[in-house]
Amino acid sequence: MGSRWQQSRPDARAISLMAEAAPVMIWASDHSGACIWFNQSWLAFVGRHLEEEVGDGWAENVHPDDLNRCLAEYRAAVATRRPFSSEYRLRRYDGVYRWLLDNGTPHFDAVGRFAGFVGSCTDVTALKDTEAALRISEARFRLLADSAPVMLWLSDPDGRCLLLNQRLRDFWRITNDQLATFDWAQTLHPHDLERVGALVGSAVARKQPFIVEARYRDHTGAYRTLRTEAVPTVDAWGTCLGFIGVNVDITDALAADAELRRSQERFARFMTHLPGLAWIKDEAGRYVFANDAAAAAFAMPVERIIGRTDAELFPVDIAAEFRRNDIAARASTAGVRVIEQLRHSDGIIHHSIVSKFAIPGDDQRPTMTGGVAIDVTDHKAAEDRIKRLNEDLRLQLEEREALLAALPVGVAIASDPACRDITMNPAGAAMLRRPLASNGSDQGSVAATPTFRVLRHGTEVPTDELPLQRAARLGQPVIGDEFDIAFADGTVVSVSKSATPLFDSHGQVRGCVGVFVDISGHKHAERRQNLLIDELNHRAKNMLAIVQSISAQTLRRSSTPKEFAADFSARIEALARTHALLTGTTWEGAPLDQLVAAALAPFVGRGCRVTTEGPSVSIKPALAVTVSLLLHELVTNAVKHGALRSADGRLSIRWVSDTQGVVISWQELCPFAVTPPTRRGFGSRLIEASGIQFGAPVDVNYGPEGLCVRISLPTDIIARS
Repeated sequence: MGSRWQQSRPDARAISLMAEAAPVMIWASDHSGACIWFNQSWLAFVGRHLEEEVGDGWAENVHPDDLNRCLAEYRAAVATRRPFSSEYRLRRYDGVYRWLLDNGTPHFDAVGRFAGFVGSCTDVTALKDTEAALRISEARFRLLADSAPVMLWLSDPDGRCLLLNQRLRDFWRITNDQLATFDWAQTLHPHDLERVGALVGSAVARKQPFIVEARYRDHTGAYRTLRTEAVPTVDAWGTCLGFIGVNVDITDALAADAELRRSQERFARFMTHLPGLAWIKDEAGRYVFANDAAAAAFAMPVERIIGRTDAELFPVDIAAEFRRNDIAARASTAGVRVIEQLRHSDGIIHHSIVSKFAIPGDDQRPTMTGGVAIDVTDHKAAEDRIKRLNEDLRLQLEEREALLAALPVGVAIASDPACRDITMNPAGAAMLRRPLASNGSDQGSVAATPTFRVLRHGTEVPTDELPLQRAARLGQPVIGDEFDIAFADGTVVSVSKSATPLFDSHGQVRGCVGVFVDISGHKHAERRQNLLIDELNHRAKNMLAIVQSISAQTLRRSSTPKEFAADFSARIEALARTHALLTGTTWEGAPLDQLVAAALAPFVGRGCRVTTEGPSVSIKPALAVTVSLLLHELVTNAVKHGALRSADGRLSIRWVSDTQGVVISWQELCPFAVTPPTRRGFGSRLIEASGIQFGAPVDVNYGPEGLCVRISLPTDIIARS
């Protein structure tokens, strides 16, 4: 048999798979007590990964009031080498604490050293809630029983007393502590002992109610005649659990009928003062008793109820339901418990928990039906409100998640006062270059690995001075805090962040919400604007100097005011056209072809033929004005003295670009002889000064066909577009 077991027993992998798939939570620790494994049921319960639970990670979800006791029980199990059973509260994935029953066994190696624990956990929250509810229910029952004006008792199947109400304890002058040893049969009159024993034994065997009258010795030693009415209680399998009974003292010298009436009156008073509805119907379904609460619920006086059936009092469907439940109650020895509905006088449909039970007649045959109802309308309405609130909350959470996902700005939510656990919306995660599900904080046991630094004016900002942490620490909003985020790849993002603390019901900070906006574009535009302003100031000064120089040189070489006005205005217009070009490119440079076109623009209507050709080249702002003035002087000279003076003249302006820079070739073809100027004018001086500014002389040749000019522009003053 042993060999067959060896062949068929599961291997280690099969056992591991079974443990992993087990519906209970299973865990294991090593010799140091640190947890090394949890199965999927555990991880699903806490909503965390295995890496977060191993070691001491599991303890983060244990209720603070239970953790030390739990650890002490583990140590005691190792010390005593015995299995342990511990109950503690563990936080579930939704943040709710649940009670767990943790059963574990310490294991020891061959030399007796502790090797670790293996344990399994079961959620016993419902059981504990049931036990608590049972204790409350039992306490209420005892209070109700002790307040009852009759003698009430409970017994086990053998007749031993489990509960005596205050009235019955007073009868025998005993306490609850004496119930375990109290034998009520010892107080029976000897002549009644055999009869009562036979009757009770028969009732237990048949699981049927019984009624008996007998004499009992009270605490004074006197015998009193008690009428006992008892009904059995049975479990779901039909096993008799004992009896519940009412004892009525009928010792008085009154007649049996009078004593019975007094007993009925006491019972009626008891039923009348019940907090819920109470009634009794006969075998035909006619009401023979109804308390005031029932009369109020039925919206009619008791006198109108007595003697009538449900069919005469209520709508057809309601009456039929009541009748079906009555029949079921009489057919069951334990009665029935159902939910019944009835529209009250306030117009509201009330829901009640109704207990219906058979009441036997003198022949022990169920001839009547009793009922007790507790109105649970408010409770059901509260449950409905809770369901609606939960649904509203779910929708609000969905809306919040959708809003956060759609927001183009980053949102960070800290769920603790120290801001150690931070969740982010998609925009925030993208801005920080982190996975959406990662912790946005660099703190905490499950914090993300730092991937950036937070800087203000180039200095790293301490963690406790970040907007979220500062708002949570001060309990005040932080608005518009600007700083830079420097990533490992060297890129920097400028952000503006605002944070607002969150408070609990006691006014204590429980977390924080922050919004951060990428203002890198704004900062770049701001810096660019400052640069442009500085450049504009610089250009304005240069322009004034140029205008001053032009005016002085023009004045010096003008023979009449009219000549000065014409030459000066033309040069200023050329200067203005160049500035218009530079403004159009935000002072990043002036295209050479547009500079040429601007210089020729005032003269294109003279019918002469002008050819321009060259690659796309942009002249830097520092020399664009010089090139423009130089071209203007050459065009003006061609109009006055050269190729553009005659309609038969030709002008060719070409430029080429290579690694050395750009060379502009100016070639005039005149139909007449051209002679060099006899004196140096403004243009000659400008050409000479331009060569110095360009770093290379401007070659000027007066050939037989016209003027030839070669202008060399080095690479450091041009930019190819």
